[in-house]
Amino acid sequence: LNVLRENQITLRFRKLNLAQILSEVMLEFRDLAAEKQITFSVQLVEASIWADEQHFRQAFANLISNAVTYSPVGGTVEVHTNIHENIGAAVIHVVDEGVGIPLEEQKDIFEPFSKISTQPTAGEQSTGIGLWIAREMMTLQRGEIGMRTAATGGADFWLQIPLVPAEADDTTQRTQVANTA
Repeated sequence: LNVLRENQITLRFRKLNLAQILSEVMLEFRDLAAEKQITFSVQLVEASIWADEQHFRQAFANLISNAVTYSPVGGTVEVHTNIHENIGAAVIHVVDEGVGIPLEEQKDIFEPFSKISTQPTAGEQSTGIGLWIAREMMTLQRGEIGMRTAATGGADFWLQIPLVPAEADDTTQRTQVANTA
């Protein structure tokens, strides 16, 4: 937390395979999901994004962790991607089948230490900083994060991340130091 508030973060932007990154992160949560008999329903499109791999993984992992934590035993977590060429971005959705987040609490969920009345479904703990960290990671990468109530009643969290710029190739990398204070 203090690293984000008081220091600088070095970002290494490069071309990343979106489907590969998302698949690898979901694999990291395979055992946790299996403990709750949660399945992943996945529909990924091939795309190359322009991001810092570590920080993008962190943001997506926080969404997957929350989806598993707040989904009922035996539920499904849906992950799907869309490409929006008109804005030069990929959008990743993580949709759970939990009870959702009350409308009056939704405005605060990306703030540090925010607590919601919705409880994890199997006694898991929540620190209240995961979504804030995800927002910070996305902001540093010129991305966005948001949430809406899913058609199933659960939560539909989304990340928007830039596609690879036309001038970048497989060897292009840009390092940037971001002041997070």
